[in-house]
Amino acid sequence: MSVIQKIREKYATLMVVAICVSLIAFLLMDAFVGPRSFFHHSNDVAVINGEGIPITEFSNMEQEAENAARQQNPNLTEDARQQIREQIWNQLLSDVILGDEYQKLGIMVTNEEIVDRTATPDADPQIQAIPIFKNPQTGEFDPGRVVQFIRNMDQDQTGQARQFWNQIQQYLLRSIPQRKFYDLVRQSIYYPKWLAQVDLQDRSTNATVHYVSVPYSTIPDSAVKYTDQELQQYLDTHQALFKQEASRGIEYVSFDVIPTPADSAQILKQLNTLKTDFQQTTLQNLPGFINRNSDIPFYDGYQPQDRLMTSQREEVFALAPGQIMGPYLDNGSYTIARMIDKKVLPDTMEVRLILISTQSTPDSIAKQRIDSIATAIEHGASFDQLALRYSDDPGSRQQGGHYTFSAEQVQDPNFSPEVRQFILFDGKKGSHEVVKSSLGYFYIQILDQRHFQPMAKVAFLSKQIVPSQQTDNEVFSQASQFAGMSQTREAFEQNARKQGLTVRQAAEVYPTDYVIPGIGQARALIQWMYNDAKLNQVSNVFSLNNRYVVAVLTQIRKKGVAPLAEVRPQIAAEIIRQKKAKMIAEKVGKPASLDSLASQWKFSVQEAQHVNFTAPYVPGAGFEPKVIGYVFYRQLKPHTISPAIPGNNGVYYLQVDSLYQEAPGISAESLRQNMESTRQSDIIAQLFDMLKENSHIVDNRIKYQ
Repeated sequence: MSVIQKIREKYATLMVVAICVSLIAFLLMDAFVGPRSFFHHSNDVAVINGEGIPITEFSNMEQEAENAARQQNPNLTEDARQQIREQIWNQLLSDVILGDEYQKLGIMVTNEEIVDRTATPDADPQIQAIPIFKNPQTGEFDPGRVVQFIRNMDQDQTGQARQFWNQIQQYLLRSIPQRKFYDLVRQSIYYPKWLAQVDLQDRSTNATVHYVSVPYSTIPDSAVKYTDQELQQYLDTHQALFKQEASRGIEYVSFDVIPTPADSAQILKQLNTLKTDFQQTTLQNLPGFINRNSDIPFYDGYQPQDRLMTSQREEVFALAPGQIMGPYLDNGSYTIARMIDKKVLPDTMEVRLILISTQSTPDSIAKQRIDSIATAIEHGASFDQLALRYSDDPGSRQQGGHYTFSAEQVQDPNFSPEVRQFILFDGKKGSHEVVKSSLGYFYIQILDQRHFQPMAKVAFLSKQIVPSQQTDNEVFSQASQFAGMSQTREAFEQNARKQGLTVRQAAEVYPTDYVIPGIGQARALIQWMYNDAKLNQVSNVFSLNNRYVVAVLTQIRKKGVAPLAEVRPQIAAEIIRQKKAKMIAEKVGKPASLDSLASQWKFSVQEAQHVNFTAPYVPGAGFEPKVIGYVFYRQLKPHTISPAIPGNNGVYYLQVDSLYQEAPGISAESLRQNMESTRQSDIIAQLFDMLKENSHIVDNRIKYQ
């Protein structure tokens, strides 16, 4: 016992300290370890009402959307990609913000609802519009085809059918609760009958008034004095009018990479070197030669003179087959034209056709079927009925197989070459023939060929006049030298003046922007402005759209109320207007009559008829809602002069001559229903924006893309 007692006396303090340290370490562990620790690096592209959205999730959604868009248009532009990014962003916001509302209200989606919106006659309109779910004979939506698709989709070894069905389900999982939520909000919006009766009374009451307007311009702005304290006080009491989003401003100089005369001469030399080979290349090899050596791909089609892809249309069209012209300057390029052939062709063809596809039917059976159809038509059978019943061409089945094509359409590379050959070159009006193509067998009748005109097939060997690598290097060197000499804003502006460079401004650039006016696509520069730059810092050289740009960050605006320095002119104008109104009112006093007031100020008395409370415009004066409000102010007695009314354009004094009723042309109940419907539409249209405004959203896109 004595030993234990000695340990207690000797080490008690040390044990207490150790225990305290352990407790503190345990409590602080979350602050330093885990997803909410001080040192945790977030990869969230957004945080919406506390829910983080990883950049990987956003990027995957964006990639899927881009892949889907490329199926429709393989050459996706940067503008189109930006639209996709915004769509994905808005979809994420909608999923989280509306999802929170669904959870609060207990809104959910059941399996029965999924079935009801896909495999019943009441299916979602978007589902009903999908071609594979339509009856091929009637063209109408067939719920049975949806059921068949679901049963067979896992037989698709590529997995595309299952992926397509998953996309449908995701669409319904978004659209069904959204429809419920919006319907719930819509049904909660009510316009009471008593308010409709008040509104009806306002609509039916009109007035005739006389007035005198004393414009603010009668007092010069220089006669009005105000202080910074008055401006700040106005800003403090009207903050809602001066809210701003976060943005930044820059000044920049641009070093444009422009072809030099030496560059132009070098490109002309290259084209002259190719000229002989271009003229001697056989027609069979000509498309390959053009596509290898020209900036304009070969167009294997005939065109009238006014559609030739050159600025020298008349001269080129006059060439004989085999002749060449050039090199000549052609819209920033050097071009050589070679005439291949000329024909007189129709510009418009009207045909009707029936297709028996060999994609789903054996070739021999398809041939027998199309021959039977051709025989039946030639013996008087209805083309329209046979097309509706048998044609595998969904684009024309409902129109009896009828098409109207232009010469440009049939010469598109994706158009069936066998069909093109018959309807544009070989066939004539009234011709009919069975045509074999890669799609199957067509029975085609040419109903009409119109607007025959001379057309030409021309090959263009073209080289765009672009800067050489040497020119590019020299311009980059100039930009780099300028950036190196301009490490401060003062040096930036001073060096720009010395070198005669134009300093341009981009006053408001937002973190979600991808384009800067005057520069174009400039996301890298915008990311520098928000992620790296400090106020008055000068950038390195940015390579943007055939130019090199050096910028200086000149403005940082935070989200919230704009500072006085930035909105001073607007507030000063309003303060001046208010002070002028007071000065005019004091100078006029209480006029004995409108005539005496008009005489004193050398203005005329104006008359306004059919003045109505619901139309805030004064005839002859413009938008003046405060003046209109005074006309129907109950304490303003008829035939008495109103006090001074400060309007938008001047100070008004008015006299109501008469108030009279006119039939409104609508009942109170009809008005109530109209107003209720309008309010519902207005609120539903703004609902998501209101929810978004009341949400806490952290947008980190600028960090990642």
